[in-house]
Amino acid sequence: MRGHLFLSPHLDDAVLSCGSSIRNLTRGGERVSIATVFAGSTDDRLLSPLARSFHCQCGLGDDAGDIRRSEDRCAARRIGADIVHLGLRECLYRTDEGGHWVYTDIRDIFEREVAFDATTLDTVEVALAQVLALCTVSDIYIPLGIGHHIDHLLVRSGVERLLGKRANARSLRRIYYEDLPYACREQRWESIRGLAGNMDPAVSLARPEDWLTKLDAIQLYESQARMLWPSPAEMVRELETYALIISGTAAAERFWIPRTHSIK
Repeated sequence: MRGHLFLSPHLDDAVLSCGSSIRNLTRGGERVSIATVFAGSTDDRLLSPLARSFHCQCGLGDDAGDIRRSEDRCAARRIGADIVHLGLRECLYRTDEGGHWVYTDIRDIFEREVAFDATTLDTVEVALAQVLALCTVSDIYIPLGIGHHIDHLLVRSGVERLLGKRANARSLRRIYYEDLPYACREQRWESIRGLAGNMDPAVSLARPEDWLTKLDAIQLYESQARMLWPSPAEMVRELETYALIISGTAAAERFWIPRTHSIK
């Protein structure tokens, strides 16, 4: 039995992007774990104006971290995956050594490069090394970074740097996934293709029951769904429209495979 590890920057990314494929694996008896990197707690009484705005959009109060982790546990259970919550704080909550907020404007989150947050990159690498030391993994799923969210870029860069140092990394198959809903909204082939680099696309057609399970699981992220879409119907419309764009025929998710690997 293969061990599949999905790296999720935040408490929803893996299910949003790969939920039907994860359900297909677990329904077939495969072992799947989702490691959410930026799942750490913060003092919700001490938030930046940007973080407070985010909480307001999501309908979150002072127990935001507990609520989001609970949502993630329910969604993961729905698709049959195990979960690991790492203790790093997402960009909205990070401060520098002087206690100042690192990200104070929404544009910073989508315009900063990884080098700007080098300390967090180091922390991500260490945290992922600990996860891999505890798991038996054959396939590791990595966000491409579509949308250019700094936390997504840090997860990708952190695991790539880590694997670049490991002598046995060639035996670990890397599979990159398209970050949703960013990919739905960007839809620029040249941008996606640029992030994929020396990789080939692999479209994973979803069984109808697996696709419906994914949609059900996404709605269990109640705080995030209400921020991302005006209604459940709009969520379904957007995801299904993009799925048809990439497959041409049916609901699907697209992955990108480095040419040194192949999907079996």
